[in-house]
Amino acid sequence: MAVSDDQAKAILRVLPDGTTRSMGGTVRPLRRVVPHDAPDVGKPQICARQRAQIVAYKLIARTAGQWERDANNEGAHYIEKHPFRDDGIVCANCVFYRGPRACEIVKGEIDPMGICKLWVIPDMYLKSDNGGNESNA
Repeated sequence: MAVSDDQAKAILRVLPDGTTRSMGGTVRPLRRVVPHDAPDVGKPQICARQRAQIVAYKLIARTAGQWERDANNEGAHYIEKHPFRDDGIVCANCVFYRGPRACEIVKGEIDPMGICKLWVIPDMYLKSDNGGNESNA
């Protein structure tokens, strides 16, 4: 579904409850995003903050075009070799990955084991000592 310029301008922000507030004052619920291969479709795999990121990134990609792979101001800072592979932080686990070597929001050939700064990965794919819930505490 394409987003028109008028629709893009109408969105002001995503509220904490997972809805968007438009300039006209109407509130539309966001679609729930679950990976197509999720083992338990009834269980939320994406948190509200990630849903907001998905909506925002898709809107930006549709209105301004896909991000470049490089590290300039138009870039996604995409890299193929990185130290986070063992933690599940790879393009193949990202909701935007469109294999075999493509991404919905980043231009060019994408290595499934690469990563960029725009990743949104369901918690079930992340491997960490605390269940994927990183904390700065």
